[in-house]
Amino acid sequence: MLRQNAGAEYPLDILRQEPTAVPASARLELREETQVVLHGLRQLPLVQRQVLALVYDGFSYAEIAQITGASEAAVRKNMERARRRMSELLPRPQIAARELVTPAYSRADVPASARPGN
Repeated sequence: MLRQNAGAEYPLDILRQEPTAVPASARLELREETQVVLHGLRQLPLVQRQVLALVYDGFSYAEIAQITGASEAAVRKNMERARRRMSELLPRPQIAARELVTPAYSRADVPASARPGN
């Protein structure tokens, strides 16, 4: 029923690896940025964290609505609020919330015949 790309790699998987060719200062900077993002995520309400995580994992808004039991409009609104709050919490030059999570595809990419209710 719901799909998740099992073969997709997660960008944060790099944190589990300790590359030897990367300078220690770069690894430290990556860890610091990761801590800033994680701290920001902890500031979000649970429902916004869930929506953000599911979008990050590649689920569509319709799929997230099914998973959470919320309407698709509520999912979109929670995503908007999560992005806005993360933009407020994250330092501007290093991390932009819009780059943090963008939907894998938009509603326009889905044929009308494949949309729920059609």
